[in-house]
Amino acid sequence: MGSTKERDRQIILSIVAQKEEEQRKERKEDWVKCIDIEQKALEKGISKPTFYRRLKDMTEDCSLEKNQISHKDIRYRVNFKYLPEKQKQLLRFKLWVMTNINNQMEDTMKKFDEQEVLNALARWIGALGVYTILKQIDTGLPYTDALEFYVKQPGGAPKFLRRIAIAKGRGAWTDLEDFSKMAKLMTDEPLGKHEEYQSGLQTFYEALENLYPKEFIAFEPIPEEDEGEPAEETQRLIEASKRTDEEKQKSSSTKKKPRPKGRFYSDPKYGPDNLKAESESQENPEREDQGKTEE
Repeated sequence: MGSTKERDRQIILSIVAQKEEEQRKERKEDWVKCIDIEQKALEKGISKPTFYRRLKDMTEDCSLEKNQISHKDIRYRVNFKYLPEKQKQLLRFKLWVMTNINNQMEDTMKKFDEQEVLNALARWIGALGVYTILKQIDTGLPYTDALEFYVKQPGGAPKFLRRIAIAKGRGAWTDLEDFSKMAKLMTDEPLGKHEEYQSGLQTFYEALENLYPKEFIAFEPIPEEDEGEPAEETQRLIEASKRTDEEKQKSSSTKKKPRPKGRFYSDPKYGPDNLKAESESQENPEREDQGKTEE
């Protein structure tokens, strides 16, 4: 069994198991619609043809149970009885993480202090990250998916930061608040789009800087340049650094304008080669093809 195939299977099993757990909490049936599984699988980089091949294989080996309601309504659930023991442990661990860390965080939330919430959340995420890396090294199973799940899901880590940011930005919620809008804000609506929540977000940025000053500096993006075109000499150096060797040789006999005196131009580390490396480092590389090798 190829590693790519096994990885696809693990992703699909995780999607179904997580969706089952969410539906149980909402007191819904545990059968998961195929269209919901497909959507999440595509987001994880599994192509549609590959997804349906994997689904067929997993139904045949009984790792997934299939329930066909109609021609278009097909549902699945994990059949734990047929899973290898290590895979059972992995899926159960991922479901455990969300419930148990959240229970611990709820106690911290009662204090309504953004610094304590950040500190507690950072400890849990840090510990979970290191632990899952070790488990992945130990077992070869994708335990680090549990970290990604907790950090990305609206009901995990984002929930605690949103709750305080919204409340501090608007004060106590009132009966006039649009419930449907609030539900969206509490899940995935970017708060940065709403001016009234900027102060709430700012409290967390300030708390993060106070708690982790050294790391905060590393997280902060490089300041953008002032509006307008770069200075003429700087622009000339950037363009020169991008020329091919052949072009540079052709222009070597051309008289160059003298560089202005000063530290920026006299220090070798700020020369054209450095500018080239710096400009290239800031460019977004094209994403590699994520298509799966067919089994």
